[in-house]
Amino acid sequence: MAEPHRVLGVQPDADEATVRSAYRELLMEHHPDQGGSTEQFLRIKNAYERIVDGGSITDALSDGGQTVSATRQRVEVSGEAVRGDDGLELVAEADGLVVRLTALTDRLATEELLPTHVVDPGRRVGASFRITNETGEPVTWQARRVRFVGSHGDRYLPSVYRPKQRRLPDRWRGDDVELDPGETARSFLLSRELPEDVAVDTVVYDQQSSAGPARRVEFALDYDARSALDRTPFQ
Repeated sequence: MAEPHRVLGVQPDADEATVRSAYRELLMEHHPDQGGSTEQFLRIKNAYERIVDGGSITDALSDGGQTVSATRQRVEVSGEAVRGDDGLELVAEADGLVVRLTALTDRLATEELLPTHVVDPGRRVGASFRITNETGEPVTWQARRVRFVGSHGDRYLPSVYRPKQRRLPDRWRGDDVELDPGETARSFLLSRELPEDVAVDTVVYDQQSSAGPARRVEFALDYDARSALDRTPFQ
């Protein structure tokens, strides 16, 4: 049986809030009513119950009114604007994994791109990434850990493409990708449905690691960045 923290994608020393947040997001992502796998849905619930029943959640400490995990660590990396082949890109490097946000747009015919189980396309934002593994070991790009942060502070999960439902152009991926040393992949993700009055202010990616602190890549989007990245995603 898989280790429960690994199933939820959190560190073994994660605090209760982190575990609960990961659990709720995974339940939404894998719910059978949303086209998810019943087996994976039950695996997630079982993992959460094992963590809670086993008492293996790190207690939080109070520090001047703020809640801080005693042992939880995360390193945050901010994206920087650079000039790429297609114009402005936002680039961040996390332990040798170089992540480039190359396009962000909601001017797409999303019904042609969505997984088949989604009936109502609604308003969605599409993000294109170019990811390069510059380490000496295989690294997995974890597409499920991308979050679109709206102008109201809400987080929106991506629609992750499963093999039988993928409708992306050749050489593009919409799911997790294992990258060998020196390998580059193209990833395209659609957000879940967004309200009409919400703009995407930040795109966040959490690179989980079995050893050492997690890395959070944050691409902050001001007006100029959103305008520059609002282009055709498939180049």
